[in-house]
This record gives sequence, structure tokens and C-alpha cells, in this order.
Amino acid sequence: MRVIPYGAAGGVTGSCFLVDTKKSKILIDCGIFQGFSTDASANRIPAGIPIEKLDAVILTHAHLDHSGRLPLLVKGGFSKKCDPFYRLSVLLDRSPYTGVARPNPPETVRICPVV
Repeated sequence: MRVIPYGAAGGVTGSCFLVDTKKSKILIDCGIFQGFSTDASANRIPAGIPIEKLDAVILTHAHLDHSGRLPLLVKGGFSKKCDPFYRLSVLLDRSPYTGVARPNPPETVRICPVV
């Protein structure tokens, strides 16, 4: 197995990692770079990501620095049919920033596929 960073290496935005195994290629996050005017040129899909061979894309969470390049991935040819979902009880149970618990978070919400 290889894990290849395509973003967030040496910075905190643009999270994007390819997990390449003998059986599959999975992209973990596909975020945009933010904060500097020079980052605009980095907000593309790197040539090393084999879009047509990707088996899945997994988002750690939906902030733009983890999901913002997804439309470019689709535009570039990613067209896997999938049944994505967010495990909201994990995300909403307690905010790590405020410590405030949210009452009765939904268990799972299914989101329509992008493609």
C-alpha cells in the first residue's frame, strides 16, 4: 500500500491523499487551497491522480479545504455511481470547539450522489 499526498503537505489546506493498494485506488479528501493568492494555481487536480481508475472518494468532513476540488474531479471524468452518506451523529454529537452537546442528532443522512 502507498499513501501519496497531493495536498496539505507542509500546510493546513488542500487536503488530498491517494491510497493506492493492489486492489483499489481511493482518494481521501479533495480540498482546495486557501489563504494565499498563489494558491489559486494549486487548485486543480494533480496529474498524478488517476481519475479514471479511482474506486472511491472518501471525505473526512465537508469543509472546503477537504471537499472544494470535488467538482473538478467530476469535470475531469470521475463518474463512479455511489451511495454517499454522512454519519451526522459523529459530527454533531458534541462540538470539539465549544463542547456544546446538540440534542438528538440524526443518526445517518443519505445524500444524493453527485454524478
